[in-house]
Amino acid sequence: MLDFNTYIMNLTDANQKGSEVDPVWYELYQAKQEYNLTDLTPQSMDELFQRMKADDALFQLYYKYVNKSRTELKFGRLPHFKTLHF
Repeated sequence: MLDFNTYIMNLTDANQKGSEVDPVWYELYQAKQEYNLTDLTPQSMDELFQRMKADDALFQLYYKYVNKSRTELKFGRLPHFKTLHF
C-alpha cells in the first residue's frame, strides 16, 4: 500500500436529500501527509504508534480522525483513551 485517504459524508444530509441525489463525499485526511510518514510499512506504522504514545497532540489528531472529526478529547481523559488504544 502506498498511502490511504479517508473520506466521509454527512449521512443526515444524504438521507434528507433522498436516494435520487448522490451523497457528497469529503476527503478527511491522507495518512502519509497528515502523520508525516514516508511510507506505510509495518516499521513506519510502529514508529507512528510510538510517537503517538509520547506526543499527546499527535494522539489527539489520530483520535479526531478515528471519530470522523466530531470529537476531541477533554483534558484529563487523554491518559484513559491512550491506554485503550495502545
